[in-house]
Amino acid sequence: MRCHHKLRLGVLMLILFCLSVAASQVRGRGGDEKTDLALEVKSRKLVYQYGETVELNFILRNVGRKNVIVARRLRLTSNIGIEISDPQGQLAQWCGRIAEPIDSARSYMPLAPGESVRAILPVSCVNKEDRRRAWGFTLSSPGRYVVKAAYRLPRPKEHYENLFPNARVIRGPILAEPITIELK
Repeated sequence: MRCHHKLRLGVLMLILFCLSVAASQVRGRGGDEKTDLALEVKSRKLVYQYGETVELNFILRNVGRKNVIVARRLRLTSNIGIEISDPQGQLAQWCGRIAEPIDSARSYMPLAPGESVRAILPVSCVNKEDRRRAWGFTLSSPGRYVVKAAYRLPRPKEHYENLFPNARVIRGPILAEPITIELK
């Protein structure tokens, strides 16, 4: 019985090893297209005062070897999604409305290797006194908040391939390393 268990474990380890080698060979040949784009998020300040507008720098960079079609402007809820966790691990809630900009071929551009698209975006709730103009995440109390961000084209990949038939399209998601912001 014990020998049978060791045999199963050995076969399982061999299968996992073979899958790992095969995956690395596939990545080595064609490259993992998601790694051709990189998203970086940085806080504009080390510490924000409670109630102050929290702004973050978003940088989407082409780290590949070919041009890639990307959004001309980075926008929250459109092509940048974020989750903000409060000190107790609860997700911050969205305040106000979500405005969707009009999407056209002019909203996108080829991004050459080494180039980037940048934006400074407020992520905390602004204009909270007026529900029609309120926008952002409610950061309910002082403390440390963890921000996770991702870039993703909002429509299916085929939509962009039809708009740009000779271009490379990476829909995403492209994940950024999480960051921590602090409210005093």
